[in-house]
Amino acid sequence: MPWSSPDSAISNTDPLVRCYQTLGIRPGASRNEIKQAYRDLVRVWHPDRFAGDAALQEKAGRKTQEINEAYRRLLHGEGDRPAFAASGAPAHAAEPRIRHFFFDVILLGFVLVLLVGGLYVYSLLKDGPGRSQFGPAASREWEWAHFFKPGSTKDEVLSVQGSPDRVDGDTWFYGRDRVTFRQDRVASYSNDGGRLRVRILPETLSTLAADHFSPGATKDEVLAVQGTPSSMEGDRWSYGADYVLFSSGKVSRIVNARGALRAKPVAKPSIGS
Repeated sequence: MPWSSPDSAISNTDPLVRCYQTLGIRPGASRNEIKQAYRDLVRVWHPDRFAGDAALQEKAGRKTQEINEAYRRLLHGEGDRPAFAASGAPAHAAEPRIRHFFFDVILLGFVLVLLVGGLYVYSLLKDGPGRSQFGPAASREWEWAHFFKPGSTKDEVLSVQGSPDRVDGDTWFYGRDRVTFRQDRVASYSNDGGRLRVRILPETLSTLAADHFSPGATKDEVLAVQGTPSSMEGDRWSYGADYVLFSSGKVSRIVNARGALRAKPVAKPSIGS
């Protein structure tokens, strides 16, 4: 995540601080850090990478100009760069006690992130895909910061995936995987190569108790059992070679030739019952 100053007044008024924020680095960063951040951002936002989408190419051009200007001011106007403390505030205003406070907060945050991340991974390994013990309501904000989903905008996909390898109309390609947009939002995708960071979570907690699904199940019930499909084309969700068809939001057909689906057919009534 790009660095942002803890002192909002400095962040809003100091042009040099905004230059650091544009490059995503802390105030007072070294020349090597400035150069590396500049190279990384130019590779991501170079307009030639968006040749298939005029709107995105224009946006990338504006972003590249901001990056170039920030780089020029920080690297070549170095005499104007103020000294900063580790907290991001001017060095003359940072007392040792304040520096220690920020260090303790950062250390505590790092420990908490490791703890929560470990618990999350454990829950996935223990309960299986789509059945985290935290439930969709607790983890949804974290999920959308790291993954995209059907309905995500092009900007949201860019922030998660980076620039596509190729653009063909409304379809972006990442290797052999693809994302297709309709009205600038994700309408379908294919992730057989595993490069896409796509995630769909069930909307309700009550679906997490099931260990299989049957014809007539809702999309949430399928998600709770199977997790995110490897590809989605309208009402067809595929898990490898097997797939599920929906009609009016309910499972209408199950094709489980490879056994990838944890599905049970509806029991047929016995003769004479």
